[in-house]
Amino acid sequence: MVTEAEKRNKTIIPNSSQASPCKSVIPQQLRCEGFYFVKLKGKSKIPLEKNWQKKRISYHEIEKHIRKGNNYGVLGGCDGLIVVDADSEVISEIVLKSLPETFTVKTSKGAHYYYFCDDIESKMVLRKDNQHFGDIIAKGSQVVGPNSIHPVSKQAYIVENDNEIKSISKKELLKAFSDFLYEGNEKNDPISPSAEEVIQKYGKPYYLSNEGTVTSLNQSFWAGVMMTENILLYEPAENVFYLYEEKTGLYTSVSDNVLKQRISERLLAVSRSNRISSLEKKRSITTLSSIISHLKGIAEQKQPFNHGKKDFIHLNNGVLRIHEDKSIDLVSFSPSFLSRNQSPIIFDAKAKCDRFLNELLYPAVKQEDAILIQKYAGLCLLGDNLIQRLLILGGEAGQGKSQLSIVLQELVGLQNVTELRTHLLAERFELYRYLKKTLLIGVDVPPKFLMQKGAYVLKGLTGGDCFDAEKKGSGDSFQMQGNYCIIITANSRLQINLEGDVNAWRRRLLIVDYNSVVPKKKIPHFGKLLIEQEGSGILNWSLKGLQMVWKDIETLGDIVLEEAQINRVKGLLAESDSLRQFLSEEVITHPYEDLTSNEIVEAYANYCPQKGWNPKPITSIKRELSGLMLELFGKTEACSIKRQQKNQRGFRGVTLKKEVGSEY
Repeated sequence: MVTEAEKRNKTIIPNSSQASPCKSVIPQQLRCEGFYFVKLKGKSKIPLEKNWQKKRISYHEIEKHIRKGNNYGVLGGCDGLIVVDADSEVISEIVLKSLPETFTVKTSKGAHYYYFCDDIESKMVLRKDNQHFGDIIAKGSQVVGPNSIHPVSKQAYIVENDNEIKSISKKELLKAFSDFLYEGNEKNDPISPSAEEVIQKYGKPYYLSNEGTVTSLNQSFWAGVMMTENILLYEPAENVFYLYEEKTGLYTSVSDNVLKQRISERLLAVSRSNRISSLEKKRSITTLSSIISHLKGIAEQKQPFNHGKKDFIHLNNGVLRIHEDKSIDLVSFSPSFLSRNQSPIIFDAKAKCDRFLNELLYPAVKQEDAILIQKYAGLCLLGDNLIQRLLILGGEAGQGKSQLSIVLQELVGLQNVTELRTHLLAERFELYRYLKKTLLIGVDVPPKFLMQKGAYVLKGLTGGDCFDAEKKGSGDSFQMQGNYCIIITANSRLQINLEGDVNAWRRRLLIVDYNSVVPKKKIPHFGKLLIEQEGSGILNWSLKGLQMVWKDIETLGDIVLEEAQINRVKGLLAESDSLRQFLSEEVITHPYEDLTSNEIVEAYANYCPQKGWNPKPITSIKRELSGLMLELFGKTEACSIKRQQKNQRGFRGVTLKKEVGSEY
């Protein structure tokens, strides 16, 4: 038989053989993955911690608190969990008559009836004729847990009915208690879910005249209500609110206008439930804007998503928590992770990716390069470039580079990826595009992609440098750190605008050559097909790559590379600095010789094909030649080098090696 917990994808945690002193305190019906608890002060009903509504304390974690002799609370709203807190026999009679038999706890005044009920957004107060009969505990509120001690009666909250927790509909709930809810509106408590706490911190919600009309609103109070009923933060540098979504575990940006509308709806609900029509009229744009200003001050957190050392990976079905010893386990979503980047892939530890490996990766690259790609895929998944390098996939078209790029983009999540545009990197607003992204992609780039004026910024984007990014239309700038993973695919040989910084580029580059035979039969959209069929397996493959990177860093302090992989980087840098290489190898000083600039260019043009290089454009040669001759030989350009009785530009005191006699 399928239980209610199983229907809702909840795992009941069985009694552990490693028993703790308080293992029997929390009943088994509440020992579920996804249920959360509240630390209470001693033998009281009062929460111990601030912002307890936003904390996610598991069954295992609350045990330590209970062992010290403290009470605990059960947090409402966890996957639709509600508790009918019946403080009178009238409410208990309604439950027993109108709702299914469920898990029940006896209290000093009545009982707590536990149900699953979706779409209940906040606590509901059960009242009639100005009398309080009980509450319906939901999101943002808590109820004292079974086997805790009542602070007045000193009696324990005892499990009265150990049935499974049953599911009911919102319609059933509102119908059952229609006489105790104003027009069936669950938001009949103007300061739900914690009136005393909000009032104590921010003051009363509004002020009335002698005639009972609202004269003014306490704007700080209503900002406090928004913080109490939602998990919100405000990033001042970005000037953006982020709202936590329980279903995804993500903080998503929300506009001021959306929050104003929520506040307006909240004021309207309170005005109707308390029959204060003058409160409804206070919902002006000016008032709502002022409340938002208060909310910014309350919710402000500076650089909340700058994790420094990343210790989690956010997935579709949970969060992979990374421990100090680099072990990994899957845990439930929690606002404490402060995550705004999520991979759409589901974690399945047993999943494999045979097609991905045998049809896309292994046929295209050597084994050591497949391992290098695997390591970099792990870094892309983590969203933290621990080795501070970018990956170049080079080779002829049609060998699978772009499809691999698509696989890695889908693995990371397309919402976390954006296009890399080197020709705009030095522009004023370009870096703002990289906000909230973790992976930058350049697909089938032209040969001059890394010769563009902004290409130098790539060193900082991977190397942990700090940048000031500015949003177009806004005078404000915010600081961002360059720890992006970068993947570039190219069908032709690339060259880099080194600007004399060869060593920095050497530390930033990884190169994989695709040298396979182009497959005769192509599979349309093969990358996306692989993600659909083997996404979880590719995820596991990437995680193994990440573990290899951690081991490399622990051993060497950097990624471990084969000699061929190191030589590829050296070769690209040498070709990018080919004019310097030519001058160093083929030109020497000679007191009685000279060379014209044209003779040097001609010799350089013959030299490059021997190395398998593409020579630089003539404009680049002329721009670099004078500076290199001065740097390498201490020679400045002269305008009077004689050739065929004519003066030409060139350099005195140098010649080509092959033109020197044997004595030299």
